Amino acid sequence: MGVFLYLDLIPGGINKRAWAGAYEESLKLIGAYPFASLTCNEIDGCQRLIYGSSVEYKKDDPQGRHWQVVGDLVSKKTAEPFELYYDLDYYLVRCNRRGCPYRRGIS
Repeated sequence: MGVFLYLDLIPGGINKRAWAGAYEESLKLIGAYPFASLTCNEIDGCQRLIYGSSVEYKKDDPQGRHWQVVGDLVSKKTAEPFELYYDLDYYLVRCNRRGCPYRRGIS
């Protein structure tokens, strides 16, 4: 038993400029709470997980600008990652396969 968050969206029906604005607003909300992220790096051939406060990943990230949270810094508890991408095209690419009912939209 726990708290679950799901994000279902129809990317073809969302204005890209409005989406970018919503992303920026979400960063303000994220910044108001002690959310935590989990990243992985390698030292001397060994992988390690780093639990930290930096939740936004920039454009140099292979997946593009986005934020991801996995828990909070106060309780140090973790959960499934939740992420949101700045570029609406990230979601459109996943929806551009044959048979997707949400392919048409506005830009």
